[in-house]
Amino acid sequence: RQEAASNAQLEVHWSPGRAGGMKMLRSFVDDKLGAFSHDKAKADRKSTSRISPYLHYGEIGIREVLDVVETWEASASKSKKSSHTHAMAFRKQLGYREYARYLSFHYPFTHERAMLEHLRAIPWRYDQRLFKAWRTGNTGYPIVDAAMREIWSTGWMHNRCRVVCASFLVKYL
Repeated sequence: RQEAASNAQLEVHWSPGRAGGMKMLRSFVDDKLGAFSHDKAKADRKSTSRISPYLHYGEIGIREVLDVVETWEASASKSKKSSHTHAMAFRKQLGYREYARYLSFHYPFTHERAMLEHLRAIPWRYDQRLFKAWRTGNTGYPIVDAAMREIWSTGWMHNRCRVVCASFLVKYL
């Protein structure tokens, strides 16, 4: 019941399937890749590719994405010298994603406990009230609340905001 309104909004923002994934990839490459190295960390705009759900569910493949980026870079480099910088910055982000998937697959225990031994002794606070406040965007910290509300209303959160929200949960709650 709590998720009904959020689920209804997902239809507005997402088109599942291969066609939706390719459309999202093409939109990113055509409109945003040319400024990616400058804009990737700016959470006040739609500067990221938003293709991770399509990659996750296998609707588009990582090699396919790299081919599209390489084609864009080759055609754009004739007119823009900075195209290599932007394409490389995007490839690095894809590399980080693939590395995280590698760790998750080969070290599945990291879903339950820290990979590094010395971090396992850190005491955890299990406060459901604080967790619910974080989950629903009611912590009192504007950037955390805005990001959590964004994911509830659109099914998406900028990757820099994901880092902030995850750090806030782990380090403060």
